[in-house]
Amino acid sequence: MTLVLRQVTRRVSGAEIVREKVLPTDVARIGRGADCEIRLPDLAVSLHHATLSQTGPGQVSVASAGREPFGVDGRFVTRTDIDVSRAPRLIFGDHILTLSAGDGGRILINLAAAEPAEGESSSGVPAGGVISKARIFGRRRIAWTLGLGIVALCLLWPLAAFHGHLKARIDPDQQWSTGPLSSAHAFLEDDCQSCHQEAFVAVTDASCKTCHAGDQTPAMMAAAATSVRRAGSPDTLSFVRDHAPRGRILWGTPPPDGITGQATAWVRRAFNLPEQRCASCHVEHVANPVAGRPPEPVPTLTPTQTCIQCHTGLTHRLKDTDLADAPSWAGHPNFRPTLPGPSGPTRVSLNSRPREASGLTFPHDLHLSPGGGPARMAQTLGGRGYGAAMTCASCHRPDADQKGFAPVQMERDCASCHSLSF
Repeated sequence: MTLVLRQVTRRVSGAEIVREKVLPTDVARIGRGADCEIRLPDLAVSLHHATLSQTGPGQVSVASAGREPFGVDGRFVTRTDIDVSRAPRLIFGDHILTLSAGDGGRILINLAAAEPAEGESSSGVPAGGVISKARIFGRRRIAWTLGLGIVALCLLWPLAAFHGHLKARIDPDQQWSTGPLSSAHAFLEDDCQSCHQEAFVAVTDASCKTCHAGDQTPAMMAAAATSVRRAGSPDTLSFVRDHAPRGRILWGTPPPDGITGQATAWVRRAFNLPEQRCASCHVEHVANPVAGRPPEPVPTLTPTQTCIQCHTGLTHRLKDTDLADAPSWAGHPNFRPTLPGPSGPTRVSLNSRPREASGLTFPHDLHLSPGGGPARMAQTLGGRGYGAAMTCASCHRPDADQKGFAPVQMERDCASCHSLSF
């Protein structure tokens, strides 16, 4: 029993050229490698794709060397036993091996490149139903497809979009805005320079203090409130004071947590968007997530630091501060009222239950009781700030910088009910 390889090629004229070679053994390796007895120069074929062996008279067995299948009469298999008398066809990539019985027990293996022939469709699909991957995903076809796709995506689509918007009206200011102003600031919609005083510079605190500064004189604050009301603001103008001097806020603020937070802070500083501004927390031009929803009533509040975040470890960042650390509400330091001392007023913590030796007897619980005598007397007084039970604010008023309380004045806070004579 002998295996005979007949390699069939065609001339330009269409005539066949047959090169016949007797294989030395009854076992032949099929693949792209140079050591294969049946060599197929096809990238779709493995170096050693399969092994063909003669198992008996007119009988052969074909088995894949790995997991790559091959075609047998329209089926993909990795192993098959074949009766040569049926003239089976084995398909490896673009090559077809047709087996047939020869004289003297020889087995003829006709090797030919796949091409449209009788029994194939006009689309080039072989009768076995196997289409070479190289025909579908050829490099030239992929290159043309990708090239045309890039042209359509990067050239034709932008041109079509531009042509479709030639008649559209574009608002120059709208290109810079990320959303509408809140209702409280809507009257500034057409007056961008009132907040954006310098091009490509973030809104500064000085812009906000033009209207909201709380350290102005009463006449200036009244004039600002009247001006804002006439401009169309639906809300009463609010006045605020600095929580602390700007330099101390910068030193007292803890650094961001984690690498991501530190990287974000670095980018914000690089683009002139520091985080210790009014506009860092009170954000304007916030786009509405729901279409058709009215603008926000006030600027969107985005807290960057909470009270606890700044007041935890504050004594380590500000060595000269008089404030104690407040790591939590449970760990908040007790109040330290001001008491007269030998050299002047001093602050004393309530933890030691101090007693004031001023000679006055003043029970807070009696004065703040809504049903006690002081409450009844306050309800009968017609002066400003009276007419109801007394509260803390009846006597304790904030000081000028709004950070503490001014001393109680007997003439102002006590004489309405008590005689100051001895």
